[in-house]
Amino acid sequence: MDYSKLRRLLALSVVSAADKQNWSEMFVKAYGRNCDDNPHIGDISPFLSDHTRSSLKDLTCTGTSSPLEETAPRFSEGTMNININYPGAGVRYFLSGKSALEGRAQDDGHNLDAGARLYWYPMRFSGGSRFSPYLCAEGDYVSFKGPAAKGSGWAGGAFAGLEYSLSQYFSLQMDTGGLFLALRDKGTGLVENDIEFTLNLGVNFYIKSGNNGFLEAP
Repeated sequence: MDYSKLRRLLALSVVSAADKQNWSEMFVKAYGRNCDDNPHIGDISPFLSDHTRSSLKDLTCTGTSSPLEETAPRFSEGTMNININYPGAGVRYFLSGKSALEGRAQDDGHNLDAGARLYWYPMRFSGGSRFSPYLCAEGDYVSFKGPAAKGSGWAGGAFAGLEYSLSQYFSLQMDTGGLFLALRDKGTGLVENDIEFTLNLGVNFYIKSGNNGFLEAP
């Protein structure tokens, strides 16, 4: 359950106090006990049990006035998205509110890259901004084939980028950085090392929000 649904349920007089408390407790458990991970703690604190309320680190934050309440993906443990980045795609899983692991692959018919990225988000969608900067490290298996050469190797590098929220379901991202390549030609056995600087563009489709299930279609 995301916050927009919880807020509507908490406002209904026909919903029992016990149900409101139970749902609020589940929301805190899924999204976090501090303002950095869960900006709506202050809004739902009246519905929490005394025991849970006393264990929270901060009750001063509120998220109901934020213009991004329903216009940005929520970064929390269990959030997932599908990333489309020409000529490939990836699946990203958030390990926490600030880190995510992504499996990805790209294939243009001549070169195949398959590997993983580890993302770190020092700042989330918050404070009225749709922008969220990130850093990431990448490692890949690489294979190539052409008219005169064929082989494989590996690549590793680091990138800095920015994600821009379009809604709670979609975002755009762009990053740039360098990849160290170590490639070996199968026919001649020659090994070539190189550094390649790249600019990557992608579209993210968020399909799961935290540990509360898959998102419904907009």
